Amino acid sequence: MGKKWNKDRKPSKKLTSKRNFLKYLVGGAVVAGLGAGGYLLIPRTPELSFLDRAEIGDSVRESLEEVKEKYCPIGLPKNLLNSSREYTTIEEMLLKKINNSSDKTTRFNFKVIQREYLLPDSSQYAEDAKEYCKIGEEFLHQNVKNIDIPKLEWKKVKSKDSFDVNFNKIGFVGRGYYYVCEGQHSPVGSSNWNFSGGTWQLREGAALEMYSNDGTPGAGSIFALISANRTALPAPFSELLPLARNEKHNVLGNTFGHLEMTAEGEAFSEAMSYHLMTRILKEKFGFNIKKIESVVGTYYDEKIFKQPRYKYVKVAIDLTGKIGVQETFDWHMRDPVGYVRKLNEMRYAEQKK
Repeated sequence: MGKKWNKDRKPSKKLTSKRNFLKYLVGGAVVAGLGAGGYLLIPRTPELSFLDRAEIGDSVRESLEEVKEKYCPIGLPKNLLNSSREYTTIEEMLLKKINNSSDKTTRFNFKVIQREYLLPDSSQYAEDAKEYCKIGEEFLHQNVKNIDIPKLEWKKVKSKDSFDVNFNKIGFVGRGYYYVCEGQHSPVGSSNWNFSGGTWQLREGAALEMYSNDGTPGAGSIFALISANRTALPAPFSELLPLARNEKHNVLGNTFGHLEMTAEGEAFSEAMSYHLMTRILKEKFGFNIKKIESVVGTYYDEKIFKQPRYKYVKVAIDLTGKIGVQETFDWHMRDPVGYVRKLNEMRYAEQKK
């Protein structure tokens, strides 16, 4: 009987053969100079071990208290807008409490605080994901000219720590992260805030957090959250490209509506990511076309195409494939309204087939 494949196997740290050693050299740059033993020093390209890592999924069931006790708070707490789904959900929790209480006349102020808690990860998967993100970010700047965005420091979070001060311009790599929202209420005229209810959801993808430049603590700061699994593959592209958007893109909300503006933004970044991923896997990691189609195609089929907010991604990928990555970026920056109209036109034609 053949050896059983363990989907969540730990990647080997040893170079057990000449073939494995050569794998490390794919796409790597040779560093001039000799080590103490007279050997040429060659930095290895990290293995993409995280591509085979199983996701946690629904196997974790932790209370809000456990999440806050065990994991790493990242960034400052943010006040959610009252139009958000989480705000409405927690507000309903408070109203239910009030309706079930004997005091139904007291008026309350109400707010919802949102924060992420990263799951630490000391594994080789996280190390490889961190190194991949470094290479991916550099690849982005090398292949997209005139992209004026800040560069991040990539950090593997190995143990419980707090990053509520030192978090700006850092890409945090962990096992996943919890998206936590806590409601607080206070009687009108009082300064005492009480817990109203909360929601907490384990997420195993990537996210970019930005603090608006409104004069509050941490304003103008950014950070990224990366899960050390296959969702890390597009992360250095899809999470950084939105930083290039400028005031020209604000008109999209007035022209097409907020939901369409969001869908357009996802289409641009995901289409660019698709083509940049294809190139980096070939040029830096030596993947052949068949393997690239398997890795990238499977990811987009399972994670992207099924979600309504990604409705323009397929046609955006086709468009970028026809005109090129640089041309797509330039068009999106120069004329975002024209770019969106082209996506609408292509999607309409696709639906009529």
